[in-house]
Amino acid sequence: MFAAKLVAPKTFEIVEMPPPDIETAPPGSIIVRTRRATTCGSDMPYFLGTYSEARFMASEAFPAHECVGEVVATTSPHFHVGDTVMAQPDHFTGLGQFYLARDKHTTLIPADGDWNRWVMCQPLGTVIWGFRHLGTLFHQNVLILGQGGIGLFCTQMAACL
Repeated sequence: MFAAKLVAPKTFEIVEMPPPDIETAPPGSIIVRTRRATTCGSDMPYFLGTYSEARFMASEAFPAHECVGEVVATTSPHFHVGDTVMAQPDHFTGLGQFYLARDKHTTLIPADGDWNRWVMCQPLGTVIWGFRHLGTLFHQNVLILGQGGIGLFCTQMAACL
C-alpha cells in the first residue's frame, strides 16, 4: 500500500509499505480503508520539526490520528466489514491507504455522510469533552483564544449556550 512518510520538517514522501495484517493483529482490531485524515495540533510539532522522537519519525503513515473510513477486516464482534467508522489508528499512523485500529478507539458513523464533514467529528468530540468539564457557562462571558479548527468549534459551542 502507499503511505505518506514525514522525512524532514514540512516534507512528506509517498512510500510503499506492507498493509496491516488482521491475522497478526491483537484481538478486537479492525483494519480501516482511509477515506479522510486531518491534522491535529498535536501533530504539528512533528510536521514543523520541533519534536522528532525517533520511534515515531521512523514510522510510515505518521502523524495522523483523526481519521474516518471503511472497515475492510475485523476481529471485533462490534464492527463488520463495510462499516463506516471514525477510528484512531494505532501509533497515529493514519496517513496510509489502510490503518490498524482497536475497537475501543472506534465509533460507527452513518454511511451516507460527507467524508469531509465526518473527519471533523474527532476534533469536535475534543471540544465537547472539554465543555462538559467546564461546568455551567450560562450568563458568563467566555473568551476563546485562537480561531483554528478547535477554536472555531469552541466559539460555536459557546454561542449555543
